[in-house]
Amino acid sequence: MTPTTLWCDKGYDSEAFHEHCWDRWGTISFAPARMREGQTVVSGDHRWMMKVKWPGYGRRWHVESVNSGMKRTVGSTLAARKERTLFHEAAL
Repeated sequence: MTPTTLWCDKGYDSEAFHEHCWDRWGTISFAPARMREGQTVVSGDHRWMMKVKWPGYGRRWHVESVNSGMKRTVGSTLAARKERTLFHEAAL
């Protein structure tokens, strides 16, 4: 199962990442474009689209809040040792 949309931070701004999401998965990805040293324009077939402030990106903090709350509630690690039970624990 692949996600329908990925909202990422600047750490995911690479042409290879966006190419994989858009062309292989068919998933819309957004990571704010980061200007590399010496660059004056955003290059690449997919990175140039990241210059636009996409609607909905400002809501990324909702997801971060949920993740933070889950970690505070149940911890940030899984306790199970077997692979099968790890998946069950993660699903819960």
